[in-house]
Amino acid sequence: MDILKIENHGEYVNKSVDGWNIVSVVDNYGFYIINLEKDSTNAVFSIPKVKIKGFDLRLDYDVYELRYDTYQHSVMLSLSEISDKDLVVSKIGELIKQYE
Repeated sequence: MDILKIENHGEYVNKSVDGWNIVSVVDNYGFYIINLEKDSTNAVFSIPKVKIKGFDLRLDYDVYELRYDTYQHSVMLSLSEISDKDLVVSKIGELIKQYE
């Protein structure tokens, strides 16, 4: 089983997304947990470390899920996309805009 390893995941901390600040990124047992804060409100995103087989979703490539835990919505990202911190931050911004 391939387990996702995001190098330097701490580099997300202090990045801003539409007024939200990433305050912590925790490498938990099976997930990366990304905590955001805006004023006194919190938002939590997670990235499970286990990939989803593309075949199961009728895709030609495997994907990882970026979950917006507050609203139980997500986007699927390829390995190269999930490795691009700026792209992940952008996708977090898109999900926040949908539900803010």
